[in-house]
Amino acid sequence: MSNGLKRIYGKLVKEEQPVTVALCNSKNRVEWIPLLSCGQEDKNLGIVDSGFWGIKISSCLIILDSQSSYLYVLKLLEITMDQIESELKNLSSKYGLAERDYLEFPFVEIIRFALEMNKMIIG
Repeated sequence: MSNGLKRIYGKLVKEEQPVTVALCNSKNRVEWIPLLSCGQEDKNLGIVDSGFWGIKISSCLIILDSQSSYLYVLKLLEITMDQIESELKNLSSKYGLAERDYLEFPFVEIIRFALEMNKMIIG
């Protein structure tokens, strides 16, 4: 997924100023462009310069690059897929991205993670 998102990030930096933020549980810092809202926070979900989606939690960023990181975006499952797709399409239109670019969001991976967590809880 990251190659497509790196390309999208490259297009976005022409329109938006990247923000530098510390990674959670690390002294490393990354640049990212916040784009969407997840939960109560405003624009806390965006694309990291490394080509992944990331979510800002308090004052640090978690890169959505593994199953365990999807725990932080389970709140998105409370929103309909149509709403999320609509927001992503609007962003694609706003930044002049190809229509297929919005599909770079890890919908399937987040749903799969939620189902596996549910299976573990229920037993």
